[in-house]
Amino acid sequence: SDEAKYWLTSTAGEYLTFSSGKHVCPGRFFAMLEIKMMLAVLIMKYDICLPEEGKRPDDSWFGPVCTPSMSAKVLLKKRERQQ
Repeated sequence: SDEAKYWLTSTAGEYLTFSSGKHVCPGRFFAMLEIKMMLAVLIMKYDICLPEEGKRPDDSWFGPVCTPSMSAKVLLKKRERQQ
C-alpha cells in the first residue's frame, strides 16, 4: 500500500525522525534513498553473520522505540566476485 511505502519518511506524529509541520526535513526522501542504496550494496557484496558465540545481545527499548544493543557484533565477509 502507499501508506507502507512512505512510513519512514512520514511526517505523522508516530515517527518523528525527520520532524513535522513547517520544520520537516526537506531532504528526508534523499536521506532514505541513500540509506536504502547503502544497505542494498552491503547485502549484495557482503555475507553478514553473528560471531562464533552466535548469541545476539538483547535490544534496548526507549518507550516505543527499539534499538539494537551497542555491544552487538556482526561479521562482514566480502563475497567472492562472480563472473
